[in-house]
Amino acid sequence: MEIYKFKKMSKRMFSRKAIILYVVFGAVVFFSWGSLINRFCRFEAAQIRDYMHKAFFEIDSLTFNTVHIDTMKVSINSEDMSAIKETKNNVLNTYFKTGAMNIKKHSYHEAFTEYKNYNTSSKMKLFGMNSDHYHNNKPSFRVKFKGGRFFAKKKINILSPKTRSFQMDHIYNQAYKNKFGGIGIDQTPIVLCINNESKGVYFMEDFFDKYLIEKNKKKESFIFESGFNGKLQGAEPISKLNTEDGYFNINTLPKGKKWENLSKRIINLFHNDNPNELFSIIDAEKLNAVIGLCLFAQDHHPLLDINLHWYYNPVNNKLEPLIRESYIYKIPKDYSIDTIWAQFYKKITNDPALKLIEEWIVYQGDHSAKKMITQSTLQSAKYIKKYVETDSYKSFISKLNAEFSYNISKQAIILNHNIEQIVSKINLIENSPLTHDSTIIITNNMMIDKDLLIEKNIALTINPGVTITLLNNANIYVYGKIISLGNFSNPIKFIGNENSNSAIYINSLTESQFNFCKFIGLSALNNNLKFPLFKDMWETSSAITLYESSNVSFNNCLFANNQNGDDMINIVRSESITFSNCNFENILSDALDSDFSNIKIESCKFILVGNDAVDGSNSNIKINTSYFEKIADKAISVGEESHLNMLNCKIKDSELALVVKDGSLLELENILLENNRMDFLAFSKKEEYDTPAFKILNCTITSYLIEKNVRNLGIGDYYRTSQSIQDILYGTQYGKASVK
Repeated sequence: MEIYKFKKMSKRMFSRKAIILYVVFGAVVFFSWGSLINRFCRFEAAQIRDYMHKAFFEIDSLTFNTVHIDTMKVSINSEDMSAIKETKNNVLNTYFKTGAMNIKKHSYHEAFTEYKNYNTSSKMKLFGMNSDHYHNNKPSFRVKFKGGRFFAKKKINILSPKTRSFQMDHIYNQAYKNKFGGIGIDQTPIVLCINNESKGVYFMEDFFDKYLIEKNKKKESFIFESGFNGKLQGAEPISKLNTEDGYFNINTLPKGKKWENLSKRIINLFHNDNPNELFSIIDAEKLNAVIGLCLFAQDHHPLLDINLHWYYNPVNNKLEPLIRESYIYKIPKDYSIDTIWAQFYKKITNDPALKLIEEWIVYQGDHSAKKMITQSTLQSAKYIKKYVETDSYKSFISKLNAEFSYNISKQAIILNHNIEQIVSKINLIENSPLTHDSTIIITNNMMIDKDLLIEKNIALTINPGVTITLLNNANIYVYGKIISLGNFSNPIKFIGNENSNSAIYINSLTESQFNFCKFIGLSALNNNLKFPLFKDMWETSSAITLYESSNVSFNNCLFANNQNGDDMINIVRSESITFSNCNFENILSDALDSDFSNIKIESCKFILVGNDAVDGSNSNIKINTSYFEKIADKAISVGEESHLNMLNCKIKDSELALVVKDGSLLELENILLENNRMDFLAFSKKEEYDTPAFKILNCTITSYLIEKNVRNLGIGDYYRTSQSIQDILYGTQYGKASVK
């Protein structure tokens, strides 16, 4: 009996022990595999959802599949394709087992790419730092082209739209580019086809290179990422330059010691104990705009140190952020703007990877920062509200709806909700019309030996007959308004001393006028006292720079005898700039260089110019009734999708009279050409642009070279040469460098 009881009790105890063991074992299994299951579920959720929606939204698919989307075809041999698949599987296996991404530098594989009737040899590899880039059906790629028309030597990312939050990255970049003048990153919908197998809709995304910079109408410079380096980003600095996948990656560093030294100087600012030095060269409007877009989206992800990229603007010596990897989350309806801001700012202060942003807000003053950022948020919301009604947006979104209609519909609801919340809860602080509450009047001759700074609220008036002599590398900076109205008998003179490098820099949307002014002996800006940290580094290419300016007129002015620099005048991203009855004489290099601008030249003379008289890049230029003589290189040179219209002009005794290249259009009517070494050249120099075009009326061209694919939009039969015209320029047979 006792034995029976003991056995019974032992059996019960065993059962309890077994249960405990089962529970413990189950817990171990659960916790061991829980994260793996979670990762798997997160990874596959989008795929499952897509399959579900194909079943439930068949009508949408049928509707939008009729939308035309350009196809990119990639051919790659089976061995290399197998290697890519193996790499992808290794990344995923590591992620499922450990939660870590095995994204050490992937190998490129030889490929061949076709797109829009263009083709080229290329290299292709897997791309991405997060698991969503390695989706079984839609992995992300980076493609590096080896040259050729349209492709050039670009790099692009080919991404599943979900890695860029479907439409959100596109919308934010449009707002940032068009509303705030920042660099916008394009995501172009394409159908990707690898070895004749369609992979569905992808994004073709710009890489951070010189092509992106020029596409956004910015001057040559570099883009860099700061990564997890620098004291402002919570980690120890490392020194890595010019590596494709390393942090502090310089993607577009131009050649030359100057650029190398400048890039290192800027990067060192991220390690500096004093953030004020870094913040002094950050473009405040643009950084606040990017933060404002993130506030609108309730997403700080683009502000993380590893995501934030910077463009150094050499024209104004400022760092401009870019925005990427943006999402959107719903703003709670019952939140006030104060609560919206407080919740957003709490995220920033709690994340070490956002230390730079936190310090930036403190630098501006918490109240001021909040005001400026929320105003940017409101401006962005209003822009987005208008943009989603445009044909451009509708075309973009229709291509995505072919595959992602559910995702787009869901985002649209949140997008409209956030617009409503922002517009209703943020009051616009109206910027009163710009008034110049103080005026500086110069009535007598002056010698200026330190920088003269004309702020936005200041108007500078210079009386007739005044001579301003610039000494000791002093420059004139105009951010407000300048009225310099001389007359025939009493011209106003701006004189650069022979022992000084002095320039005039104008960055103003306020109308400025120069009548009967003489600009003599000026130099390119290469010594700037306003930014002492870059005193020996920042320089412009020209003696007179107009940057993001409008309504600036030069009438009856003389530009002569500049001492150094690439240009006498450089006009950048400016509108409504006019030159009337002006003379350019004895110019060291280029007389007038226009980049991404609209200018008009009427009744002007260009005589003894050391390089080009008028050089246009991505500009609209009109020239009427003007005279060009003894131009050492090109009297007229237009490229990079410029449009130049020229009427009733004369060019004589010059090396090259008229040159059109790289997707530009040159329209000529009643042009007299006399004793030039070559009258007309039309060719392609940069592979990424289309062929140029010309239209000639009533011009006698006696010598010319036209490449075979150049388009003639006018009358006349012009012989096409099969030789590369670029190969006989630039020091070979024609051009300034070829003159013996």
